[in-house]
Amino acid sequence: MGALHAGHISLIQLALQREGAVLSSIFINPLQFNHAGDLAAYPKTPESDLNMLRHACCDAVYMPEYNQVYPEGIAVKHFDLGELEGRLEGAFRPGHFQGVANVLYRLFMDVEPTEVVLGLKDYQQFMVVQELGRQHFPTLRITGAPTLREESGLAMSSRNRRLSKAEHQQASLVAKQLIRLQEVQHTLSFETWKSEFSAFCQTLPAIRIEYVELAEQKTLRTLNEWPNEDKAVVLIAFYSGATRLIDNILLA
Repeated sequence: MGALHAGHISLIQLALQREGAVLSSIFINPLQFNHAGDLAAYPKTPESDLNMLRHACCDAVYMPEYNQVYPEGIAVKHFDLGELEGRLEGAFRPGHFQGVANVLYRLFMDVEPTEVVLGLKDYQQFMVVQELGRQHFPTLRITGAPTLREESGLAMSSRNRRLSKAEHQQASLVAKQLIRLQEVQHTLSFETWKSEFSAFCQTLPAIRIEYVELAEQKTLRTLNEWPNEDKAVVLIAFYSGATRLIDNILLA
């Protein structure tokens, strides 16, 4: 949705390793916002975005106007996203994933890509796109790319530029606690880590945690303890000041 950063460019670099031309789409999709204020405050940097894509050797850019994506008279479609729609981000941002599915359905119909490369920071959204592809674009290859992080540990996000210095610092401390899971997973239970994580976040005045959940990577089914065999993911959503951020860590 624009306001590009190094994480986005890493997707271009990955796509350039494939055969064929690489196209990047930029479109701030209003159906993905639950509040008009959040849409109005979302950073918009089209000139900078185009320069970054040019330097990254992206072959083409698709920047449609609103009426091209949602022409008058075309009703918003409803997609069956199953349990993905009502949990985690779906529960806290009702309608968000329908917005994602609608805009990507139209994008895929217009562009007819053979492969789509998406970042895994928005892990649940990645799963929604996989489900959209399974139902409507069965030949489309959907590739997930690792989350890129700043030196502070904070996951790269367009929303980070809305953080004050103190909010950025505290959000980075939250991210470091999440990353720490890779070291302590085999020595602490999830409930113990979650309790320590929650207590730590309460010492940070800018931070308000919305959810912390452990789930299976393949299904996003909630877990109460580390699985014995299946891979897991811990997903969080939190506010740093007035800015809402999401993050996750994939665990073997």
